[in-house]
This record gives sequence, structure tokens and C-alpha cells, in this order.
Amino acid sequence: DSAVSLVYRDLQKFSRLFKDQLIYPLLAATRQALDLPDVFGLVVLPPELKLRIFRLLGVRSILSLGATCRSLQADTEDPALWRFLYTRDFR
Repeated sequence: DSAVSLVYRDLQKFSRLFKDQLIYPLLAATRQALDLPDVFGLVVLPPELKLRIFRLLGVRSILSLGATCRSLQADTEDPALWRFLYTRDFR
């Protein structure tokens, strides 16, 4: 089949899609169901790295991000972040 040969030609893409769209979500759901801490994703990054990432976002995106979970809410309430955003966007 041409469909099978197409999959084998782009095996790296297939592997990434399988991992990103099936395995990681299942792993995250399982860890959450078992009340285990996260091991990957934005919430496990060091605070200083999250702050650098947040500085790339707009105010609305940061507010939306903070509404997703308690951990990110606390991170997005960092006064240094809001000072930076004020200086960047409103001065």
C-alpha cells in the first residue's frame, strides 16, 4: 500500500505524533489519577526559566496561562513579571 510506504518514509514524524498525541497525554492522565507530581511540561521548569518564557507572551496569554492550574497561577503572579510587562507594553 502507498499509505504504508508513506508512514515508513516519515517514521520520525509518526514517532513524534504517537508520543505527543497519545503517550504523553496518557502518562499525564495516569500520573494525575494516581495523584503523582508532574515530571514534564511547563510546570516542572525552574522558576527563572518560566519567567523568561512568560516574558515572551502577551498579557492576555499570561492571564489565560495563570487560569490553568494553581502552580502556574502562582508563577504568573510574580511581581517581576508584571513590572517587565508594564515597562514593555505600557511605557
